[in-house]
Amino acid sequence: MLNNVRLHIIHSVPISLISLAPNLRHLDLGSCRVVTDETLEAIGSSSSISYLNLAGCFKITDLGLGFLANGSVSKSLKTLILDWIKGLTDVGVSHLQKMHCLEHLSLANRSVSEITDIGGAAISTIATLKRLSLQLLHKISDLTIRALARNCPNLEFLDLSKCGITGTGVRAFSGHPSLRTIVLRFCEVDVSDLDHLVLRCPSLKSILLDNKKLELMLPLRGRRLEVFERNMMLPI
Repeated sequence: MLNNVRLHIIHSVPISLISLAPNLRHLDLGSCRVVTDETLEAIGSSSSISYLNLAGCFKITDLGLGFLANGSVSKSLKTLILDWIKGLTDVGVSHLQKMHCLEHLSLANRSVSEITDIGGAAISTIATLKRLSLQLLHKISDLTIRALARNCPNLEFLDLSKCGITGTGVRAFSGHPSLRTIVLRFCEVDVSDLDHLVLRCPSLKSILLDNKKLELMLPLRGRRLEVFERNMMLPI
């Protein structure tokens, strides 16, 4: 029984694989240069795939995400990796709100990405999300972060590295029931924002910062430092 596939393909992607492997659950097409929207149309017909890695598949467009979101795979897919695909916009990302069992979504991209708060708001409607990476999406602002805090009660891991967010957005996670790790590398947050978060988000276990931000924590003493240490403030 074929359950897991990592494809290294030079000339073509066997679209027929989907029909030949009806029990396929794990499909890794990362950095495959010949994956196109047509490939995603075939994948969209699967009713078994729960993990799909498309990172670096640069020929994928918004149309391909539409095929995934409107196909049978939208009812089984739990992990979707869409890192480093420069052709995606709010239109494609908005399709993903139809994937109501999606638990892990990664959209890490370059600073030229056209994904904005419009796409962010659509993502926030996926209430099943547990892990989300918006790394380097500099057009994502506090509007998206507040929507995520409000609409995604199951969110446990959130990567906002180099997003266009501020401490105001981060503070929206005060009282969040599930958030355990938040990555804030190179974000416009200060000590008071972090202080507010760790004191008011009891589920929080880790805050990941760049080294420059971590240096700001060193002068802290007393209860505040103890709180940060208990929550595993880590540089990366």
